[in-house]
Amino acid sequence: MQNVYRKFMTVITIAGLICSFHFVSLANQPHFEQSLQDNNSLFDDSTIMGTVYNDRNQNGIQDEGEEGIGGVRLVTATGQIIITDQHGRYSLAAIAGGLSERGINFIIKLDKDSLPEPYQLISSQTQTVRLSAGIPQKIDFRVIEK
Repeated sequence: MQNVYRKFMTVITIAGLICSFHFVSLANQPHFEQSLQDNNSLFDDSTIMGTVYNDRNQNGIQDEGEEGIGGVRLVTATGQIIITDQHGRYSLAAIAGGLSERGINFIIKLDKDSLPEPYQLISSQTQTVRLSAGIPQKIDFRVIEK
């Protein structure tokens, strides 16, 4: 029991030293102020990210060894065109999330003509998600070899 108490007190002491160091370093600054802007994109906008990948076992999850497919074109309903990187990944940042009470629908479509041979799409070509301000969403597209 004494060892547990000793370890607990050591952790508390170290945590106290870290906190006091942090406050001292802030106190030495001539002026410290942090405020949130009314239009802070971190809270007002959303992010979409995902992968186009070869779902060999068709379980809907990108497992180890199921590579991403690069160079695939995705198009949003607003006309944005995204090309996946060499690992099949893509992302869109600073998407307006709509009103916080309702959010908005976001539509993205995979261009089948951009899939390299010998792949074919097995997930839905067009996917829709409900975006809420400040909350990221993941949209993956699954393909298999013909």
